[in-house]
Amino acid sequence: MTTVRITGGQAVVQTLKQEGVDLVFGIASVHMLPVYDALRDEPTIRLVVPRHEMAGGFMADGYSRVSGRTGVYLTSTGPGAANSAGAVVESWISSTRTLQLTGQVETEYLDRGLGVLHEVPNQLGMFEAMGACAARIVRLQDAPRALHEAFYTLRAGRPRPYVLEMPIDQQFAEADIALDAPY
Repeated sequence: MTTVRITGGQAVVQTLKQEGVDLVFGIASVHMLPVYDALRDEPTIRLVVPRHEMAGGFMADGYSRVSGRTGVYLTSTGPGAANSAGAVVESWISSTRTLQLTGQVETEYLDRGLGVLHEVPNQLGMFEAMGACAARIVRLQDAPRALHEAFYTLRAGRPRPYVLEMPIDQQFAEADIALDAPY
């Protein structure tokens, strides 16, 4: 197992690359900037910018239907993530493979209800109520494993939407990360 010193945002993008992702839909936002920075530096993954988060979700859904692959899209936390609700439900109803990567407030503020920028109570529960499998990356070292698990889940059984959130401080942080091979 090889480890490299990278940010959480870079770990996300490198793991997407390992999973064969070559197209991502998303609108840049404050809670996902490290991922967008890493996408800028990764020439094998193309970013398509929609006008709205819901459009990004529907674009990922359409991509999945046409290609048979997982459609990946990025949203901000809170209102940006909630804007994708229609696309999440459509993915569930239509059995398409979509992976929504969304930001989250800083780890120290998670689940505390302090009203920090774009904080939403129980964001993961909101997506679970829509039928999505939903999980949180708590430590940046866990990003590759969490992403590989998401892709494994998306390939196994009936296709459904998957939402994975990562706090902004974990995207910015740097650590020695094991970039394990996909399952």
